[in-house]
Amino acid sequence: MEENERPAFAAENAQSVLFLHSGDWVSARELATRRFFCSAFRLALAVFVSVQLRHFLFSPVWMHGYLWSLNQFAVSEQGSMGADKSALSLLEQQMAQVGFWEHATHGIFCTLAVRLLLHCGGFSHQQKSVWALLRLAFFSGMASGLARAVQMRQRLLPCVHECFCGVAAVFLLGLCLTLRNPWEGQQEKNGTKKTQ
Repeated sequence: MEENERPAFAAENAQSVLFLHSGDWVSARELATRRFFCSAFRLALAVFVSVQLRHFLFSPVWMHGYLWSLNQFAVSEQGSMGADKSALSLLEQQMAQVGFWEHATHGIFCTLAVRLLLHCGGFSHQQKSVWALLRLAFFSGMASGLARAVQMRQRLLPCVHECFCGVAAVFLLGLCLTLRNPWEGQQEKNGTKKTQ
């Protein structure tokens, strides 16, 4: 399509603004709709990853979650650091206290917090590298680990576990929310065109 040709679908509205998106000329409304659905999909994917990551990192079925569960105050006050507890009883105790909807709500709030952190870190205004995201994840993970150290009275394992969980959550959710197709930005940069 040459520069001075008008697309057939824009013939009746001569003042409409068209954008080049994925090799096609689309209207501003269609581009906004595509961006909305893309953002909604990214947000839903990030919530799903957040819930699954929390389930994986804090479930006593896995060894790191089992050790984390044994170092909690409720378990350690029951005698001998809770060593007589099996993973199944710890899992049943966790599921009785915190249900699925609370995990899902926590995933939504965690995703929104990471989105706010990315916005404050400048990821929504300009393109940044994955290394900048990893650096932000390490700093926020270290901050959550230090906060956990103060809360748990300097217990080492929960602090390290919280630190790793913070790094993994911010990095993986940040990837879900910010990773783009490398050609997408170039096409949109080239492509604002006003029909005549």
